[in-house]
Amino acid sequence: MWLLDELEKLKENETVAVRYKNESITYKELWKRSECIGAYFIAKGWDKKPIVIYGNKEIDIIPCMHAALKIGIPYVPVDTLYPVERLKKIATAVEADVVINFSDVSDVWKNCISSKEIYEIYKENMFYGG
Repeated sequence: MWLLDELEKLKENETVAVRYKNESITYKELWKRSECIGAYFIAKGWDKKPIVIYGNKEIDIIPCMHAALKIGIPYVPVDTLYPVERLKKIATAVEADVVINFSDVSDVWKNCISSKEIYEIYKENMFYGG
């Protein structure tokens, strides 16, 4: 896939890749964060079915999407403007293994990773970049 090829060429680049409000990450950080998340998905056995990403403009949505592309699984972005009931219907319809939850709502799916847990995945991994 051309996007992965282009991002791999930039994986050591220190220029800003994603910016939102006062937060930004470089291409290097994007690459490393997606490596952490992808490895975590594989370790959990979540590398066969789609993942659902429930959020709205958070920086770490992009590394989650990138991780899914790297390990060859689809991702389904769902905006937090939708109620949790709608999220659950979507996750059921796509037979998602996991929901990455950037909202303040807890327990939205049987396998759910919060934004705090995403940061813990980064910290536990030697690739942490920010």
